[in-house]
Amino acid sequence: LQETAAADAAEAAASVAASAQAAEEAGLRQAEAEDRADKAAAQSAIDAQRAADAEASCAEAVQRAARLNDELEAAATAATSAADRVAALTSTHAKACHDLEAARADARRLEEDRAGDAEAARVARQQFEHALLLIEQR
Repeated sequence: LQETAAADAAEAAASVAASAQAAEEAGLRQAEAEDRADKAAAQSAIDAQRAADAEASCAEAVQRAARLNDELEAAATAATSAADRVAALTSTHAKACHDLEAARADARRLEEDRAGDAEAARVARQQFEHALLLIEQR
């Protein structure tokens, strides 16, 4: 009976030792699983931060694009305004050239009139002098 009890006790002790060993191995596996879970959580946090940084960078790029678009529209408006001013100046220049040519033509006509008047005055003076000479001879 004692031998059976001793064998049962030895078997129970072996079973307890095996259970303790299994529990220790399960604890190690659990620790490894928790370590992997912690690493996965840390990597997930890093990935989430990267995603947030990428989203912020994208938002900044959208804002920069909007500012550049506004600047481009302002430049296009300024270019249109400058083109309008150039067209107005070109029209004014063309009118001024036309007016200058008309003034030159008027000046030529006046010069011709003055030359004609000078010739008429010379002829009239000659006639006057000739008439005086005739009067003096009589």
